[in-house]
Amino acid sequence: MDSLVASREFAHEGKFVEALKRLDASSINRSQQFEAEVLRADLLEQVGRHGESRALVQRLLKSKQLTATDHSTCESVLGRIEGEEGSTSSAIVHLQRALSFAIEAKDLRLTCWSQLRLFIALANGSGPNSATPLLAELRANAIKLGDPQISAALHIYVGETEAKRGFLKRALWHTRMGQQLLSAAPNVWLEATAENAQICIAVLRSDAHAGMKHAHEGLGLSEQSGRAAGRRALLGNLGNVLFLLGRFDEAVDYFNGAIAALPSAGENCNANLDSLARVRLTQGLTEECGRILDRIDESIQTPNDKALFAHRYAQLTRVQLLERQEQFEQAFEGMKSVESLANRSADRLLCYMALLTKAELLQQSGRHSEWNATLDLIVQNLSNSSPDLHAHYERILACALAAD
Repeated sequence: MDSLVASREFAHEGKFVEALKRLDASSINRSQQFEAEVLRADLLEQVGRHGESRALVQRLLKSKQLTATDHSTCESVLGRIEGEEGSTSSAIVHLQRALSFAIEAKDLRLTCWSQLRLFIALANGSGPNSATPLLAELRANAIKLGDPQISAALHIYVGETEAKRGFLKRALWHTRMGQQLLSAAPNVWLEATAENAQICIAVLRSDAHAGMKHAHEGLGLSEQSGRAAGRRALLGNLGNVLFLLGRFDEAVDYFNGAIAALPSAGENCNANLDSLARVRLTQGLTEECGRILDRIDESIQTPNDKALFAHRYAQLTRVQLLERQEQFEQAFEGMKSVESLANRSADRLLCYMALLTKAELLQQSGRHSEWNATLDLIVQNLSNSSPDLHAHYERILACALAAD
């Protein structure tokens, strides 16, 4: 088999390390050299070698051989790298360019991938409602294309978006649908991504047994894939399962391992830092918790980036730290920001967590009529919420009764 074709086959199966090895070990025909270099730039980003990938893309973009398809791939690579480095606005610009060139090339599969990556970037900061027209176009194109991998990826990432907002039933349905579709067109990267989504759902349901099972399956698939960002996400979520179990030191090891798997100044790395801060807060190590949260704050490049998933939850962790330090006025100010971010991103889960934290603040600061009214806002919605939120609600009531 032609070495370039073989490398593309491995990439199509989500086996990025194997694809890069095959490309590096083979001699490529001169006529295919440029095409191979575009593929190499994509693969280098996938395995986490971002510096090499960026340098190669910048060289390729100067070439007169660049087709619209090649240009789309290069812009997509730059968009993913910019996102990892915390330059969200720049990332979105590159992803928009990638979509424009894919449409120009009349490559429907590439158009679908470009639309999906852009949807993820937009929904993460402003909520899925802001990207509804794009999602509608993507669904129509996916149906027209009839590619099971594209359809699976669409379901898996929509499921991830729903899980982040606390809609767990919808998230689980989409994730399982994606996994079913992959049985017809296996892809270990997407299979690992689906397992990662299952871990998130399990953690939100306080189901540590299921979370551990999906984490080990996901890590096995991640090893086959070699996608650095995927391995980081799985290690971090395994840390969240261990945190749920109260195995704090092991959780810290996994969070640190996740950060080391693909260090960056972006939101994905900051998600692990926030988890690490929450462990330290639980352990009563408030100074260390504060230093970690400061590190996250320092990495945020624009005010709009505060709305990104990991950053808005880090704001809640900051409020909980201020509560622990009995700095109630500062905590109330921080809570206003959290509530604004939750509403802006249509994040139902964060809205509920913010209301419970606010009620706890009001109760601890002696504002009894207000905390009772705040609890009334959430009690009707608890039936469809996670066990953790139920536990938080009962804890607030128990503390109020004890104080009374």
